[in-house]
Amino acid sequence: MRTLSWWVIAASSVVRFAVGQTVVDKSDLATVTVVVSDTFGKSIPGAKVTLTSVGPNEKFTAVGGEAKFEHIPFGRYDVDVRLVGFEPRKERVRVYQPNVVINAGLEPGATHSYERPEMSGSVRPDLKGRLGLWVRLVAIYSSDLVENAVDSSGHFELNGMAAGKYLLVLFEKDKVLASKPVDVLGGKQATELTIESQ
Repeated sequence: MRTLSWWVIAASSVVRFAVGQTVVDKSDLATVTVVVSDTFGKSIPGAKVTLTSVGPNEKFTAVGGEAKFEHIPFGRYDVDVRLVGFEPRKERVRVYQPNVVINAGLEPGATHSYERPEMSGSVRPDLKGRLGLWVRLVAIYSSDLVENAVDSSGHFELNGMAAGKYLLVLFEKDKVLASKPVDVLGGKQATELTIESQ
């Protein structure tokens, strides 16, 4: 009986190979949802979203503020989000679980003029004498990040980011000392990071 079972499995594999079918285990398929918003998290309808596999040449396209893709084989994909009036967004993602949600924040395009934000900040308590301090401003709804060193007086400057929701993180070399959610608006603004006593 074992020999017969093995023969059936082997014959089935040969037939599939000869016919040219790709056999994908259903457990290796995902549902991918791309939620499109502005950099403050407000939903934007009508975006064209394309998933392109890295490796085999497979491309999937959907339209909407919440583009949904079903039966996507596990792997790495380039996500391309486009909508008139906004900068295109491209990002590489890994799809290795049954349900994947990707938040794609779009920055206003060049036709929208606004003053680029500038942020100055300080770290409390006084950190004189500590070396290797730096801050990173990480966008929540886009792939932007801006970073800079903290000077010896505990001050830092961040420029060039788009308006939106961010997480400001203070590091000492590779150790996180503090973090704070920040809404970055147009123009100049100041913030303060406080290190909790340890």
